[in-house]
Amino acid sequence: MSLPTIMLDRVANVSVHGGIVRVGCNAIGPDGQETPNGVLLIPAGTAGPVVTALVKMLQDLAAQQQARLTEKPTPQA
Repeated sequence: MSLPTIMLDRVANVSVHGGIVRVGCNAIGPDGQETPNGVLLIPAGTAGPVVTALVKMLQDLAAQQQARLTEKPTPQA
């Protein structure tokens, strides 16, 4: 099963309707212009935990990348 992929370069807008948070996703096209690329739908009751999880994951990734940058190279034998 293939899942859809949405490139998100910028959040265009956010709204709530019918208990669903709708996040408009924009992407930069090959012409350098922003174009609508899809809508992320999140049940309103889980939107807070989803955002919290994304923030934590991004912080963890940043820490991992920083750790790799500050590692001392192992001397060659």
